[in-house]
Amino acid sequence: MTAVDVPPGKVLEHLEVFQAIANANNSNRASGT
Repeated sequence: MTAVDVPPGKVLEHLEVFQAIANANNSNRASGT
């Protein structure tokens, strides 16, 4: 699926999910796991 096929609302949803995953990864690194 390309960005062209996705409505703007869906793009925002995917960005939020991506940021949540990135934040989880950062906290995992910070805690040493």
